[in-house]
Amino acid sequence: MPSLWNYLNEVEPSDTRHGLANEYGIVIASFSLASLLLKPLVGIWCDQRSFKEVYAVTLLAAAAGNALYAFAGLGGSWLFMLAGRLLSGAGAANSSLSFAYVSRTVEPSSRTGTMAKLSLAFPLGMVVGPAFNALLSGPFHDLSSGTFIGGRARLQRAPVWTLP
Repeated sequence: MPSLWNYLNEVEPSDTRHGLANEYGIVIASFSLASLLLKPLVGIWCDQRSFKEVYAVTLLAAAAGNALYAFAGLGGSWLFMLAGRLLSGAGAANSSLSFAYVSRTVEPSSRTGTMAKLSLAFPLGMVVGPAFNALLSGPFHDLSSGTFIGGRARLQRAPVWTLP
C-alpha cells in the first residue's frame, strides 16, 4: 500500500515526521489480521450454509470496508481507515473457499488442473494489482484537484475503487 502514508497524512495530518508511524503499521496489519482470524469462522459457516451466501456476504463486507476506507477522509480520523481495512480483511477471509468449492464440485480427473489455475490467480493478482496502482498514479499524479462527494478526489483513494 504505497499510497497509504500520504492518505494517512491527508486524513490526520501530523506535525512530526514519524508521528503516524504506529497508525500506519496498525492500518497495514489490520487487513491481514482480520482475514487470518476470520478464515476458520468463514470456513465453518460455509460448511453449514451455501457457498453463494457466504461469498455474497463476504464480498459485501469487502466492498463496504473499501468504501469506508475510501471515505475515511470525511471522518477526519485514521480510525475510519482502520475500520475499513478490518472490514475488508473480514471480507477477504473468503479466499480459501474457492479451493474448497473446486474440491467439492470439479471432477477428480480435472481437479488438479483447475486447482493449479486457481493457485496461479492469487499471485498473478499480487503482481497485476500494484502495476495497476502504478498505472493510475504515474501519469495522473498531478491531477488530484477535482471534487468528489464533498472531498477532494485524491490519488491515494483511486486504487480502492478497484479492490475486490
